[in-house]
Amino acid sequence: MKKTNRQNKTGLSVNWPTGFYTMEASESHPNIDNLWNHNRHFAALITLRVRLTNAIEANQVVSLGTIKGSKGRPKLVFANAPVSVETIDAARNFGVILNDNIPNVVNVMNVVPNTDNVVESVETEVRTDRVTASAV
Repeated sequence: MKKTNRQNKTGLSVNWPTGFYTMEASESHPNIDNLWNHNRHFAALITLRVRLTNAIEANQVVSLGTIKGSKGRPKLVFANAPVSVETIDAARNFGVILNDNIPNVVNVMNVVPNTDNVVESVETEVRTDRVTASAV
């Protein structure tokens, strides 16, 4: 193929999965979401790896830990920062060996407004008289 006929693939945006995910699919853990399935529009996997590395350095993505496969190196498991406690618990229940210190952990709380004890605000007006003093 000629270089002039090649389509330019610059400026692509990464579709980050929610929860925890790996870089590519694993034979021993097919139920874990992976980044490569969400970003098939990238021409090569290496480009996606560079984007992931840049996101880790910019503290947008956190490495949660590893998951042991049937053969080879353990797969790294990632999550988008800030990481919620629910994501960490779900990864732990799935068998992910968590890192010792996971930065950017945020507790997610369910906030429901309580309208039973509503106090009406009363506006008060303060008036002051102007006093002028003249100097002789």
